Amino acid sequence: MFDVQYGPQAVQWCSDALLEAIAGASAQTGRRIHMHFLETRYQRVWADATFPGGIVQHLDSIGLLSPRLSLIHCVWARPDELELLAARGCHHR
Repeated sequence: MFDVQYGPQAVQWCSDALLEAIAGASAQTGRRIHMHFLETRYQRVWADATFPGGIVQHLDSIGLLSPRLSLIHCVWARPDELELLAARGCHHR
């Protein structure tokens, strides 16, 4: 048995259009999403510069946050971001 998932590598390598399409397809099919997220200090700096309103809030606004989303690493996620991820039912490892 296996489970095929969507696997966008990380936010910094994906367009919003791609992430929105994945979010929509995931909602429609129930297929899970696996993505690396805030693994390094450099990704944190990039995220803060690119998304002044917050990267997690941005992902929420495009519909990506759901119980079907697994974010891997999250080493540089802040407590408020982890709270929003948990509130949306996301998984992080």
